[in-house]
Amino acid sequence: MELMIESRGKVYDVSHLCSNIEWKTQINQTATLKASIQKVNFPFFEGDSIMLTDVDRRLFKGYIFTKERDKAQVIDITAYDQMRYLKNKDTFVFKNRTATQMIRHICTQFNLRMGVMEDTKFLIESTIEDNKTLIDIIQGTLDKTLIGTNEIFVFYDDFGKLNLKSFKNLTTNLIIGDYNLVTDFKYKTSIDDDVYNRIKLFRDNKKQVKEKSILSLIVTV
Repeated sequence: MELMIESRGKVYDVSHLCSNIEWKTQINQTATLKASIQKVNFPFFEGDSIMLTDVDRRLFKGYIFTKERDKAQVIDITAYDQMRYLKNKDTFVFKNRTATQMIRHICTQFNLRMGVMEDTKFLIESTIEDNKTLIDIIQGTLDKTLIGTNEIFVFYDDFGKLNLKSFKNLTTNLIIGDYNLVTDFKYKTSIDDDVYNRIKLFRDNKKQVKEKSILSLIVTV
């Protein structure tokens, strides 16, 4: 693997200086990269871009948000991809637009780099989003598209560019099983937490203050 930092127009290879790398990503969420870097002889700063590659596989491209240095001059950094900027809040009113059009508008407003944006086609009649995070607004449009078309679209960062693709176009030929990639698994079911077979709802009786009417709702487990 190679870890590169781009700072002030120069690119530095810090692969040989890393003692630990942790990369985490999930659907519709910000990807995170953490690394411990030994003392370097060049300066780099918060806001600099960082890239993680594995031969010809481009895994992560994002921006350094935090740096923490210890007495041994080891610098622990945390970086996020562009999805992190979608935690900003804003207000939008859309009418008769597709999710693709709304996402493009939001990305343009916040100067975010876009890649492939597949057309969701489904027109959403009216959307009023008041003081919500951008990622929640985007996910809301995709939820409405799912209800209207029964098709799942995935919004994600692909090495520095925000993409929107249909779930069916993200399938691979990779098969996990037959002891080649999965060596063990556990399967667990439980009714130990947050499971109920009866819920009691209480409502104040306005006519008789001291008495309360009780409504029971049976929930099948």
